Amino acid sequence: MNDLDKIDYEGMTDVKLQNLLPVDDMAFDMNFHILSFEPGASHGYIETHFQEHGAYLLTGKGAYNLDNEWLMVEKGDYIFMSAYVQQAAYAVGRGEPLSYLYSKDSNRDPEI
Repeated sequence: MNDLDKIDYEGMTDVKLQNLLPVDDMAFDMNFHILSFEPGASHGYIETHFQEHGAYLLTGKGAYNLDNEWLMVEKGDYIFMSAYVQQAAYAVGRGEPLSYLYSKDSNRDPEI
């Protein structure tokens, strides 16, 4: 995990993305990512996707918005996000980022 490139997520230096599988290889129809939020960091907006997601919290604590309900989450929790459900993360606590491993469909045509 530490050998993976840490990419600024959508230009935010306090939120990092690590890709576990190649993102530009059409042979993969899903991906796994690690998303890490420094304490006080969050998604830039509440988002939604046509894909279902699963997220396993690796470190930290935070508040997670699922369908406009803010839920407290922490290391060891699992979050399932249905397609088109609004979602966002906000990291809380001190000294440890809110990090989670999540799966996501990729390289799929949403019309199919």
